[in-house]
Amino acid sequence: FNHFPIVGWSNWQALLSLGIYLALGVYAVKNILKKDIIAYGIVLYLITFSVTSNLFVKIGATLGERFMFIPSLGFAIVLVMVIIHFLERNKPQGGDAFYLSMNAKSKALIGIVVVITLTYSVKTYTRNFDWENNLTLFRADIDATPNSARTHFSLGSTLNTNSESVQDPTEKAKMLQEAITELQKTVDIHPNFSAAWYNMGVAYFNSKDEANATIAYQNCLLYNAFDKQALNNLGVIYFNRKEYNEAIAHFNRAIKANPGFPDPYANMGAAYHNMGDAPNAIKYYEQALGFNPNNRMVNSNLAKLYNTLGEDAKSEHHAKRAGQ
Repeated sequence: FNHFPIVGWSNWQALLSLGIYLALGVYAVKNILKKDIIAYGIVLYLITFSVTSNLFVKIGATLGERFMFIPSLGFAIVLVMVIIHFLERNKPQGGDAFYLSMNAKSKALIGIVVVITLTYSVKTYTRNFDWENNLTLFRADIDATPNSARTHFSLGSTLNTNSESVQDPTEKAKMLQEAITELQKTVDIHPNFSAAWYNMGVAYFNSKDEANATIAYQNCLLYNAFDKQALNNLGVIYFNRKEYNEAIAHFNRAIKANPGFPDPYANMGAAYHNMGDAPNAIKYYEQALGFNPNNRMVNSNLAKLYNTLGEDAKSEHHAKRAGQ
């Protein structure tokens, strides 16, 4: 999407494709019991392709060449048999026809195999350079499929992730801007691609642009209201603005979306802590520690809170846990 756009049955290409597959199916049904090799190749192709075609069972991935290894065997069988039948129909006549036919057939087959082998060998060799790393791979894929939301998303999210380990501020900002550009292209092609909106929010947030990060996270939630990361991250933005009630509302939604997600518990505790609501702050801090008893931030916050409450023993306990 949208390199191969969705079309209706009025589209001639869709009708042609349907006609070809129906013809293949009819031929296979009529000839498979006759032990016809072409029919066998067609059946092998159709059955193995149907498993990964997303027509009958959604496999959670777009179609790629890795899903066509076995179907291509059926295609190769059909191709070879069609070539042989063609050569049989064009064999020479005369006294030495049999030997001339065999010789010509062998040369023709060898020639065809050599051409196909060389063509795909060159393609394989040149494609290997694209696999140097994810960035080179996805950039090459964008050149090949510029209208694919998936390829723009893959490059944008990879740039987003890789930027986290970059120390140079200028280089980091450059990578984040490129990530935002690619993710914007993604949602231009596929507006309800919630994961792209989420990643755009992360890129904007890491670029210190909380206003645009907010918009991106809100768009993510428009298409996936239960995205726990977007809910939590949007809550963090409201927390940074000291809009604690709004932050708590989003942390609560994140917890409801996934009760096993630890981050919103700690963030909820911090929000209540800043509001001066010690009981609720302690409650959510303790729940966060239930996921990770050695969480340094939570233990440090609890140490400060208990110190404020005059509970020195508990304060000292959590300070030690925090490594203070």
